[in-house]
Amino acid sequence: MPINMFHRQVIQQYNLSLRNKSDKARNNLVINYKYDNTGLYNHKQDWLNVSYKGSLDVAKWLTATFSFNGIFANKQEYGATSFYTQIYDPFCQEPYYPYYDENGNDRLHYFNYGNDYGQFTIQDGITDMAVKFRDEARQDVKNTRRQEMRYHADLLFKVLPGLTANAQFIYEVSDLNERHHATEESYAAREIKNMFAKKNNDGTIGYMTPENGGFLQTSHTQGDFWTARGQLNYSRTLFDKHDITVIAGMEFRSTRTRGDKTLILGYDEQLQNSSTHTVDIGSLNDMWTAPYWQNGGYSVYASSPVIRDGIGLIKEVTHRYASGYFNATYTYDERYNAFGSFRKDYADVYGLNAKYRGKPLWSVGAGWNIHKEDFMHDLTWINFLKLRYSYGVTGNIYQGATSYMTASSGSINRDTKAPMGSVSSPANPNLRWEQNRTHNAGLDFSFLGYRLRGSLDYYRKEGKDIFGNKLLDPTTGFSSMNANVACILNHGLELTLGYDWFRPSGRNDFSWTTNMTFTYNKNKVTYVENPVTSATGLIRTPYKTDYPVNAMWAYRFAKIDDRPGHEGVNLYYTDTGATTEEAIFLSADALAFVGHSDPSTIIALDNQMRWKGFSFGFTAAYYGGHQMFARPHTMRYSNNWFGTIDIMYLNAWTPEKPTDIPGLGQYSNPTMLASDADTSTNNVYNADFIKIRNITFGYDFPKSILSKVGVNNCSLRFQINDPKAVWTRNNAGVDPETLGIRNQSSYVVGLNLNL
Repeated sequence: MPINMFHRQVIQQYNLSLRNKSDKARNNLVINYKYDNTGLYNHKQDWLNVSYKGSLDVAKWLTATFSFNGIFANKQEYGATSFYTQIYDPFCQEPYYPYYDENGNDRLHYFNYGNDYGQFTIQDGITDMAVKFRDEARQDVKNTRRQEMRYHADLLFKVLPGLTANAQFIYEVSDLNERHHATEESYAAREIKNMFAKKNNDGTIGYMTPENGGFLQTSHTQGDFWTARGQLNYSRTLFDKHDITVIAGMEFRSTRTRGDKTLILGYDEQLQNSSTHTVDIGSLNDMWTAPYWQNGGYSVYASSPVIRDGIGLIKEVTHRYASGYFNATYTYDERYNAFGSFRKDYADVYGLNAKYRGKPLWSVGAGWNIHKEDFMHDLTWINFLKLRYSYGVTGNIYQGATSYMTASSGSINRDTKAPMGSVSSPANPNLRWEQNRTHNAGLDFSFLGYRLRGSLDYYRKEGKDIFGNKLLDPTTGFSSMNANVACILNHGLELTLGYDWFRPSGRNDFSWTTNMTFTYNKNKVTYVENPVTSATGLIRTPYKTDYPVNAMWAYRFAKIDDRPGHEGVNLYYTDTGATTEEAIFLSADALAFVGHSDPSTIIALDNQMRWKGFSFGFTAAYYGGHQMFARPHTMRYSNNWFGTIDIMYLNAWTPEKPTDIPGLGQYSNPTMLASDADTSTNNVYNADFIKIRNITFGYDFPKSILSKVGVNNCSLRFQINDPKAVWTRNNAGVDPETLGIRNQSSYVVGLNLNL
């Protein structure tokens, strides 16, 4: 009986928590184990998470705390990442091509090298590239083992009444080991053998890689990170009305990652044989096309993950950071409060220009507890009412940029065979932190005996020195670099509401609580340095003054070309109103603004009901006010037969039936290789939707029964995650969140015991 490549995904999770406490010591141990069969044939993964935290009162003036957290994870998956979708994505298969043969057995599949209906002639000495999916999944396996440890030590000194001092040190280590084994029968091993086959002068076929055996590729990545922090804390109430809280401290952090990669060719795991020493790896690295396979027309790029990138060092990356900070809060008579904060951060990615090395960040704010005022005492239905305002400046680091000219080493010059380095980015002495200046005004409230509660916020956030891709004069030797290129403005409302429709007085009473959040955001770009002028540039980096940050720019679809020799091809408007087939060469002025991809309105609704130990709840979400590109009218080519074809091509253009769907077969154009249809005005859809995020059923067993068997609490839960969308505004037939097939629904059964 054939076994499918897909099966029901099952996730098992187990949690154990142990706690104890004495007059001077406290201990907490949590163990979590999770297993996932992933729903894919020959795939699996598991995690073990162990956490411990303990504290001890060493003296009246000293408390010591120690904690550690360990993550131990293992993963098994198909190894050939470049071929992954061909094996596990049914939409990459030809719709007319059956999975099984007439006897119900797995049939052979061909991809880049022929198929049953268009078989290429196999050259002498070339290995057939046919695969059986399940065999291939077993013959090419990648195993990953990950271990992460985090140790945290904290000393709390009680210096004076209200004054304490903290000394903390955190040390983290990570270890990642990957083992990719492809047997001699695997697609990847056969492909490498064919790629580096060559025809000798005497007409015989030779091989630059071992004729027998597969390969074993391993990589090892290590990381070590440390953080040291010293902090003073002061908190006192003076004269019963003046509450003062002050925090001041410094923090230093260092991160480092490094590793290595190895490759063994001609590897036989059972015999423990290998023949890497017979291979001239340098010559293989120099080759860009196969010398013999498909008459030299096959690129060896596909072998890069194994040959070119499979040996050597994983470059060491080190970063260092430093921060100093100060926070203070003052409250008078529990009615009025004011606070302020200041910090200055340093990062090693900046520093070529001294004035940008450290970034001062600060905030101030004030609050008024209105319900504490005497004039509010008669309004008994108001339980809590607070008005607040804050203004602050925050910063952000982009790790992909640096103020220094950077170069990478470790490569080998193809001509001299000597080590070489290459400059990867130019110096940018004016590189600065991204910064956001935020105004926030809010109101917190609780009414009717705390039955109705919530908050309302209005914010205005100005982003300055936003990172982006900056085009450069080609005479500099660089086409672009990451730099501070834009300013943006965000403003919006956030509302949270909660209401208890029914409140229980005991286990047998009915309760119903609803919580809702509403957010509305509008943004725009207020400044762009050196704005892009090409259509493709604006689509990639959509920053344009007075337009949304994630604006969507589209080629303006005109019609399907009907000129002789050009039939069935997409035509687009230029900036002058003419039409062209080569839209990717147009200027930015030829594009149309068709919306933005960020939802402007998000509403979440959560309902929880209980009765006699039973519980029922669900969470729903609405996302709206945004658009998406979907189901592009891509031109199909006469030599492009792989994968499924959208049903809309049943209505493809013909002279007898002109439509806006590109032509097929005799009306396709094999010379048009543009991607303009991906972002065209005729594939823009509204992306609004309503979804149920989860539905939960539960039961809490009566304590009167549990106490007889030594159990404090016991609850049973069943949860459905990601059921089908309730409503979508578009008729594209795709999920607005994934832009394709919706996420699979999952079902969770849980049992919680407290002894």
